[in-house]
Amino acid sequence: MNCLIVDDNRLERKVVAELVGKFPFLKIAAELENPIEAMNLIRTGTIHLVFLDIEMPQMNGLEFLRMENSPLVIVMSAKRDYAFEAFEYNVVDYLLKPLVLDRFYRAISRAKELFDANSRQVELHATGDIYVKEKGVITRIHLNDITYLQAMGDYVLIHTLNKRYTLRIPLKSVVDRLPPARFVRVHRSYIVAIDKVETIEEGTISIDRNLIPISEMYRNAFLERLNLL
Repeated sequence: MNCLIVDDNRLERKVVAELVGKFPFLKIAAELENPIEAMNLIRTGTIHLVFLDIEMPQMNGLEFLRMENSPLVIVMSAKRDYAFEAFEYNVVDYLLKPLVLDRFYRAISRAKELFDANSRQVELHATGDIYVKEKGVITRIHLNDITYLQAMGDYVLIHTLNKRYTLRIPLKSVVDRLPPARFVRVHRSYIVAIDKVETIEEGTISIDRNLIPISEMYRNAFLERLNLL
């Protein structure tokens, strides 16, 4: 995977480069302090993963994330303040500085999983279960096992009780195959199984210890689907 490090702090770029060097499947294509130069490089189509700082003088990271056809992005920041908005742009992960290896490893693992998901397809069987096709092997996913679905750019993560499946397919293609009586959209990037919702508090849903945001656009429709007392 060709990587791009975008950070206006030279020492921070060095830290990221040293961490990237621990993963043989990652290759640093460039280390840039100017996000505008980074955008021009991304448009060549040769970058697969971007390590992006948020607070930069020429252009902040959130403005950078608005670019179309962005590759996979891992955001880095010393502040938690931008996390919610960053995830609105389907970033792979949000890492707090100073970076630590174990947390960095988890972010890289997720990025690699997304990168390797090119050959997966999804089909809906007559029984209502989903069948995922990967490299000629078809795997059945019971709808009862699905907890929620998450969009990340051109990918969809299907979270189940025991496993996560990563598909390179638009979220809408999966939504159209799910029974609306059992699944509801709560965010432009999230669909949840209604019967798996555990708690709702301060704009987030808890499912299997995962916190999922609820956007204002979908809040009322979601609450109407619940059997509130």
